[in-house]
Formats: sequence, C-alpha cells, structure tokens
Amino acid sequence: MLEGLNVVTREHFMPIVTNQVFQGSPILEKVFGVSKEGSFGMATPSLDGRAIIEPLEIGSVNEEAATADVTDVSITKGSTTVTGTVSGGFTAAMANRGQISIFGGQTYRIDKIVDSTHLTITEPFEQSDLSGDTATITYYTTVANTSGAYGKADTFAAGDEDTLAGASYTWKMYHTTVKIHNVDLKQNAGKSRIIDLASQRLRSATKQLQRNLISDFYAATFDGSNKMIGLQAICAGSGIVGTINKAIYAWWQGARNTATTDRDLTWDILNDLYHKTKKYGNGDAANLIVTSDGVIAGYENNLTKVVVTGTAGERYENTLTTRTINDKVIDAGVTGFKFKGIDIVSDPMMPLAGKLFFLNLNYIYWRTLQAFQSTGWQDLKTSQNKDWVQLTINGYGALTTSACSKFGVASELNEE
Repeated sequence: MLEGLNVVTREHFMPIVTNQVFQGSPILEKVFGVSKEGSFGMATPSLDGRAIIEPLEIGSVNEEAATADVTDVSITKGSTTVTGTVSGGFTAAMANRGQISIFGGQTYRIDKIVDSTHLTITEPFEQSDLSGDTATITYYTTVANTSGAYGKADTFAAGDEDTLAGASYTWKMYHTTVKIHNVDLKQNAGKSRIIDLASQRLRSATKQLQRNLISDFYAATFDGSNKMIGLQAICAGSGIVGTINKAIYAWWQGARNTATTDRDLTWDILNDLYHKTKKYGNGDAANLIVTSDGVIAGYENNLTKVVVTGTAGERYENTLTTRTINDKVIDAGVTGFKFKGIDIVSDPMMPLAGKLFFLNLNYIYWRTLQAFQSTGWQDLKTSQNKDWVQLTINGYGALTTSACSKFGVASELNEE
C-alpha cells in the first residue's frame, strides 16, 4: 500500500506540486518562480555552512570617502530640512551619495544642499526634535582619475576604491508535511481512490506552504530569524539586512512614504517613490509596483470618478489617469494600470493592508540551494509508534538583495 502511494505521488503529483507552490501570486511567480537550484551567486564557505554573498559596489575608482563635522544641528520630527554649521559651509559635493549621522540617532541620506547652512534629507526625520546637536556627514569626492587614455611616458597609478565585499545571507529551510492515517488508506484502496486521496492532501499542503512563503516575503523580518528576509525589512530605514546595519549606512536603506493618517493613493505618492528608488544603484527605474486588492480598488475608483460641480455639471477627469477616459472605457471597466510604464498589480495573497511596494526585480533574488522536493511517504509505526504515513516537501533557499535603495514602500493607504 505504501509503495503504491509513493509511486502515485512521484509520478502524478510532485512535478505539479513543486510548480503550484509559486502560482497565484505575482510575487512568487516573478521572484521565486524564475530561480533555479544552485543559482546562488557568490556562495563562500564558512564554518557554519555556505553563506550567500551579494556583491555591492559602494564607491568607484575615481571617488573616495570624505567626512565633515557639523555643529548646531537643528531639525524637527517629521521634517526633511536640517540646519547646521560646518567649516566652509555645506557644499554641493556633500550630496554626492552623502549621508548625515546625527549623534545618538539614525543615519539619513542627503537629498540636496539648499545653502551653506541648510540641507534636506530624503526621508522625514524620525526621532524627537533636536536643537544644538552634532552630526557627521560622509560623502564622496572626486580624485585623480585612474582610467582613460594615456601616453607612452605615462605610468599607471591605482586610485582608492571603496568597495564593500557584499551583503551576506544565510540559507533558510521551508517545509510542509502531510499525514494520512492508515485506516484511510485501507478505506481508499485502489489506484483511482488513492490518487484522489493523495491529490486532496497534497493540494492542501501546497497551499499552506505557498501562504507561508508569501507571508514571510512581505514581512518585516531582519537578520537572525529562521524565516527569510522580508520585503518590509528591505524597505526599512533601520535594522540589519545581509549583516549590514541600515541605521549606520544610509545607502542601505529603502525608500518610505508615510503619513500620520490614512490617505488615498495619489500620483504624488507614486511619483515620490519612483524618483527615490530610481536615483540610486544603476539609476534604473522600478519594474513592478505591487499592492493589495483593496488599494487597487480604491485607486481604480479614483481613476474613474467624475466630479460634477455647478449648475452646468462640468466634468473633470482625475489627474491620476495616463490616458483619456471616455464613456466606452468606463463602461468596459479599467482592468490594468501602469505608472510611467511600470505595471501596478494587486497580489490577492498579500497579507498586508494599506501598503504599496516599488520593486526592482533586477536587485532581488530567491537563491535556491535545493528546490522543493519530496522525502516520500514514510510509515510512522516504526519510528514514532503512530498509525500514520507521512510525507514532507522541503527546500532550502534565501531571499537576497544587492541594493535595498532600489525598493520602496508607501503606507497608510486607504482600502476600498
């Protein structure tokens, strides 16, 4: 009976099960579904196994890091404007991938230099109001170029190169386990009935594994957990991801667009995250925007809403739309959205409400050490003195990123 169950499972269900784990969620299909076993970048030996290293280039051959001490620092909670005094004043060079570390607080990326005593940061200040505090600015300055054309009499000189070896991730293990009582096997003797029984149990187990993966993907899980690194952790402004502390290194922070109260999804919110996530890394824009069904429903409602004012009944199209809305389009219903060419999709399995994520799939990977596979059905009578047979589907992988700054999140969004 057990051998027949194993044959049925191996021949009829395991190829389908391993594929169905990723189906139904655009995230699982686009990030997890494209991975292949053994495709894990630079895996380096370590004492406790093999770690995944995602190479990160922080500087370049014609730049070197510089620092500046700032005094009389003032900023209010929720503001992006910093006032301070530095020898020679704030200069434009300080915005070159610059960051400001306020003593006793968090590190923030510098957006631009306003004048000699004022600069702005990319994210609202999250700590309590400060006045007369101190800070340190770290930025990059241009040095003598060490590449390009040369003559016969020239000699080669290497320039400083500020390169971080990489972010280090550890493998995670995921499983789902199925049990069938031996009396159920006896009652369903026969190949067709065994197929139906195994099919029902494996379908249920696959869905549970799928829910686990999608829930953990969107979570705020940092280093040190049995679970994978979560997307909210990648987007966060603090915490440790890939052994790199976001609070210390602003270039490792994601983009955030937050509010104190719930609000509708607007063009301004999308545009803010578009430019924040495009600015860093290789300067490429996000290629997927994902949110919940509720946020999409509210967004669609705003897109197709007609405002009528006055006795003449003037009609005003919502400024979010990127195409002319006419009666035919409205009658047909709006089924898909794009923002600056980026697909906006809803994930029906997203376990979060009121959030929208900007993703760049060129910088996020599901690294696979072992694809999901079956251990085969095992009789528990011998090992556990229980009248059951059990099958486990398990795999080893890790969610990694090489640039947290290419990801962003908008929160406090209204759900329809």
